[in-house]
Amino acid sequence: MSNTPQASPGTPERSQNLRRRGVIRLVLSLVLMAVWPLSFLTSFIQSGISGASKADFAPEVVVEDQSSVFEDINGQSLGTAVESIGFRQPIKLVILSTDNVPTANLNEAVLNYARSNHKEWLSASGDKWADGLVILAVSPSYRKVGTYFGENVKVSSSKQSKIQEAAKDDFRSGEWSQGMLQAAQAAAKYVPDSSGNGGGDFDLPPLYFFYLLIAGAVILFRGFRLRFSTRRNLREARAHWDVVQADRYRAEQAFAGIGDAGKYKTGLDMRYKRYQSDFVEAGKEWDEIGNPTFLQTLSAALNNASADLRQRTESMDASDDTFAAAAEFFNLGAGWVDVWMKEIGPVMEDLEVLCELVTSVSEEMGTPDAIRGRDEILQWSSQQMALIDSLKEQLAKGGITPIAALEKLDEIAEGTRRWAKGIIVASLKADPSSNSDKRYEQWENSQKEREAADSADYTGYYHLNGVLHNYDPAKTIRLNSQSAGIDLAALKAAAFGTYAGRNSSTDNWYLFQPLSTDRTYYQSAHTWTPSSDSSSSDYGSSGGGFSGSGSSSSF
Repeated sequence: MSNTPQASPGTPERSQNLRRRGVIRLVLSLVLMAVWPLSFLTSFIQSGISGASKADFAPEVVVEDQSSVFEDINGQSLGTAVESIGFRQPIKLVILSTDNVPTANLNEAVLNYARSNHKEWLSASGDKWADGLVILAVSPSYRKVGTYFGENVKVSSSKQSKIQEAAKDDFRSGEWSQGMLQAAQAAAKYVPDSSGNGGGDFDLPPLYFFYLLIAGAVILFRGFRLRFSTRRNLREARAHWDVVQADRYRAEQAFAGIGDAGKYKTGLDMRYKRYQSDFVEAGKEWDEIGNPTFLQTLSAALNNASADLRQRTESMDASDDTFAAAAEFFNLGAGWVDVWMKEIGPVMEDLEVLCELVTSVSEEMGTPDAIRGRDEILQWSSQQMALIDSLKEQLAKGGITPIAALEKLDEIAEGTRRWAKGIIVASLKADPSSNSDKRYEQWENSQKEREAADSADYTGYYHLNGVLHNYDPAKTIRLNSQSAGIDLAALKAAAFGTYAGRNSSTDNWYLFQPLSTDRTYYQSAHTWTPSSDSSSSDYGSSGGGFSGSGSSSSF
């Protein structure tokens, strides 16, 4: 079987499933996006219908002037003036003034007034306003206006606000009766007829319809992002796959020629075994994916499969370079110096993180012991960088073997982590806040629960003797969390302790994470604080389970 990407569409069942998912995404997004304009059109039509309905029902008016502020309007009492306003259905209109608002919550005050003096204003269950009831309330002293409605005559919150706004200019001028007349006229405009058709201004559809529009747009946008991501993954996977196929023989020859690699041979063997199995699996994946159609590329399942294939081929592409580098280094071939300068990359990065960590922690602690500790660690780090630089010369002169040079890097890596652990623990133990114990517990938990796959990445560059060097962490001989050809999900993370290797009692592989990972865990624990939340109620503390339609605002 050829391992070249095939033109076949993959297995029929898989292709149909991916196409079905793409169709579902496309249809669902379009349906959700259509809800808003359709509801907009429906509201417009209903507004036209309700606007044509007659408003010829005179309200039953009850005036409760507890604040003694209402005066006649053009020689008529407020009640008589309001009775001349036509509504679309029979209603009982209560006009109330009160300054008995002890909690400054007009909603609560009106409810308590009704419970004490007019139980007929409440529904039989007592948790709503009575059907057919409209209450217009004002508190002159507290400068608040409120509107309240029975369930069959209630209006939207936006229309309640408009009714209240209609009265505010007169209320601000002390024209209490005139303000109530304006509010009553606005209420007549918005209260629905007996069929439930709303009146007055055109209402926008409910807000949740707009959320459906947004949800539909997000689903569609996500589909096109998946398509873009899938096409990019496949494009990159093909590029890596072409290189892997071209270099396969070279990789096999390089691995066979590595020779004596000491304890590092175990890790290289593991990666070569993965390389061989990945070659077979990648060929199968190409056959399954084939050339996907437009609808198939909208599927998250295909995007995940393409991402897996890209990662697999990328890892193989890096692995064959690693085998070539290992053969060059352990045999001290012509390119061994370049391999060495890349091999020291992770250790140099960790040393730089150690220097940054001890500097920031010592400045925060500010004690003489912390300053002395910082100076000691910075001096040690400088010595290790000089030692790493000298190892290249020793290798060139034959004063040290390639295996021994890598073992020196292991020793420096372990020393770096011992210093880092001491710094972090000392800082957390010295925390003077009331959260110190909890913060240390957070740190300890992070050491127990972390997995290798949670690791931060090495940046791929470091400084030595003032010169910037670049390297690829995936291609180093010594294992790290980014090494090509390893299964991070199957590995255990070692924050501090033994370098990558197999634990004989558990048969698990352990490897160091970048020291920047431990710095991140430390910073998270060091700044940890407990969370808090709050709540409120529209009808105040005495409202109980009351949920009648109504609201109030200030003027």
